[in-house]
Amino acid sequence: MSRSESGVFGTGPSGTIYTVDGTFNVRDVGGSKTSTGTRVRTGRLLRSASPDSLTPAGIETMRSFDLRTVIDLRSRSEVDRHGHFPTNDVSVRWEHLPSAVGPPTVGTPSEDNWMQEHPDPMAPMYEEILEHNGPEIARGLRILSDPANLPALVHCTSGKDRTGLFVVILHLTLGVSLDNALAHYRQDEATTQRTMADMLSRFPRMADMPAEKMERMSGTNSRWITGALASIGGENSLADWLRSHGCDPHTQAQLRAVFLD
Repeated sequence: MSRSESGVFGTGPSGTIYTVDGTFNVRDVGGSKTSTGTRVRTGRLLRSASPDSLTPAGIETMRSFDLRTVIDLRSRSEVDRHGHFPTNDVSVRWEHLPSAVGPPTVGTPSEDNWMQEHPDPMAPMYEEILEHNGPEIARGLRILSDPANLPALVHCTSGKDRTGLFVVILHLTLGVSLDNALAHYRQDEATTQRTMADMLSRFPRMADMPAEKMERMSGTNSRWITGALASIGGENSLADWLRSHGCDPHTQAQLRAVFLD
């Protein structure tokens, strides 16, 4: 993956972090250590918030990554409402793996009320992602197992929930410990504030939620991940769960061959 020096603003424990004008939360998925001492290769996969509003400068930075594939985990309604990666400006294969679970206030008033009333709405939302989107997650991993599709970018709207869970599943499949996978998943306060501003802009009805709850929903919480994994039998059941949805042991082994040093 080519890297524009102007696109790099720092590094962290979860790998290289990029600034791309018109989106945010852009990070290299590589860098984490596995239980066998190998590391996840950098330059294979980026993750981000939605790239549907890239500026000309942001498009140039995206071009510098030499992407071949963009995996979009948003729902059909989100894509219809906000658009998608600018494939006319950056030549990539755009793969839409539509989510059955999305931001909470895009639907009916009853859905809004449910989110308002639930004390921790992101916890069941993460479980629903695994309940309803297993085939899409498995398909995304199959795409990434083919080196011809790399480098790639995976994203949802904020790049933290559906994308975060997808990347945790990838990391665990590669042999990264749950603790290290969660270290990559967690985002900093600045990103949480950016997420909140972006969500309020996209879905103004979220402003009806209490500010503290909105901020909490805009962040990350390891408990949301561990709860979702527990709903499928825990991390030790992940390989079987993936196989049941179409990511077989051969594909899982191929992922390790492609992504590990």
